[in-house]
Amino acid sequence: MKSTRFVISCLTILSIAFTATANEFVVKLNPSSSKTTTTSFKTNKSLVYFSSLVEKQSQPVNITDNLAVIGLSSTGEPLFTDFVQNPLIIRAESFSPITGLIESSERITKASASLIINNAPLSTKTFLIFFPEYINKKWTWSLLGEYPAQRTSSVSEPTQSSSVTKIIDHGPSDNRVDIVFVAEGYTSSEISRFKDDLKPITSGFFAESPIDNYQKSFNVWAVESISTESGAGYSYPKNTQFRSYFNCYNIVRLLCVDTQRVKSYVSERLPSVARDLIIVVVNSTEYGGSGGSVATMSLHDSAVDLALHEAGHTFGLLADEYDYGSCNAGPTSEANVTYYPSGNKWSHWMGVDKAVDVFEGAKYCQRGMYRPTTNSLMRSLGRPFQSVNSEQLIRRVYDYVSPIDSITPANSTVKLYRNQKQTFSVNLLQPNNPTVEAHWLLNDQEIGNSSQLTLVVNDYNPGEYTLTLQVQDVTSQVIKDTDNKLQDSVSWTVTVYPY
Repeated sequence: MKSTRFVISCLTILSIAFTATANEFVVKLNPSSSKTTTTSFKTNKSLVYFSSLVEKQSQPVNITDNLAVIGLSSTGEPLFTDFVQNPLIIRAESFSPITGLIESSERITKASASLIINNAPLSTKTFLIFFPEYINKKWTWSLLGEYPAQRTSSVSEPTQSSSVTKIIDHGPSDNRVDIVFVAEGYTSSEISRFKDDLKPITSGFFAESPIDNYQKSFNVWAVESISTESGAGYSYPKNTQFRSYFNCYNIVRLLCVDTQRVKSYVSERLPSVARDLIIVVVNSTEYGGSGGSVATMSLHDSAVDLALHEAGHTFGLLADEYDYGSCNAGPTSEANVTYYPSGNKWSHWMGVDKAVDVFEGAKYCQRGMYRPTTNSLMRSLGRPFQSVNSEQLIRRVYDYVSPIDSITPANSTVKLYRNQKQTFSVNLLQPNNPTVEAHWLLNDQEIGNSSQLTLVVNDYNPGEYTLTLQVQDVTSQVIKDTDNKLQDSVSWTVTVYPY
């Protein structure tokens, strides 16, 4: 199942009749005119509740680019909490398509943006939005404003002739990472080649380690759209579906789209469980792209590496490792950068991977910030992710999936009588290199370690037993799994009767 952890990623045409998620809301953010809280949620109560919230839940890994959300009832009671990516922030990065090195980097705050909030209760009436601030050498959350809970529209798509195609189907979306590629700048005469354009892109994605080993944990969707004009604009949009253009914010290679328009278009065609990472593919061979809550890429050969880099941010929650840009040395919670020269975050890899050590220069700072390798895909294009980043990416996969894909029997209570036997089985979500192990325990004593177990009733005395299946990915690509993300378990109550 896809995690609801507090943080905040063979052509088969399917018959699709999805409707936009019922409990999906949209908030119009404008920091220059944000609203203040009303008496519906008193300040003192807000601070007490929010302090408790932060203490009990993990902070988002890339805290600087996130917002914290509290959904309130009509009486001011908290109903919903989440960390969400801040749609006001754009990390504008420009890499050379020849050398792969960073050319420019800028963090841009947009004047306004729409924030889509998924899975809040329908009874939510208002949202309190908080933004992170670094004050007195520690992170704190400050109120951005209070906003009314406005539902998004629900639009059904036609079946069979739908513009949505599941081009890689590895299983149900509730236990997979779903990547959605959205067509932009394709005219009606060009859209027929969109899926062909995706073939080298998906091949490039799934050729990169560690994604190559975990590709069974991913689904891929192709969402078509028709534009009046072909390609993308320059400095201002053409007449295309999502208003794409290069030279966004006067950065030549920065390729921007109307992200709210993209999100609305996709949400009308796919449920929230099937749109973990949205990437807009622009029908242009010019080199460019962007990251954020919606990533963009062109059809240039080097754009696949650029999209992988941005996926490292958006999905992997990894920091940039280059030292170009506006430096702000200090505490950071991303797995691949630190301001401690000891490199304690990745010390478990030192001596295991000779490429891993402590190298000064990271997260836009030439001094005072450190990275784990001399070079990786988070520093320049055309490089592998390397061990520390790969470990984090695998942990992120398990934020969305369980190594237990399905079990038999589905009922957690099993009654057995004399002369009977019962077979229990598990379908494991294995990487290509199978490293997921299963262990069966009866009243805490291990009795099997395969994907199937048969209990013969006559071998046991009458009584009640607890059968537990413990599953873990023991991949050598993850050394430190502090939060036990690579593990899962399920139990049955088995009653053996004496007749």
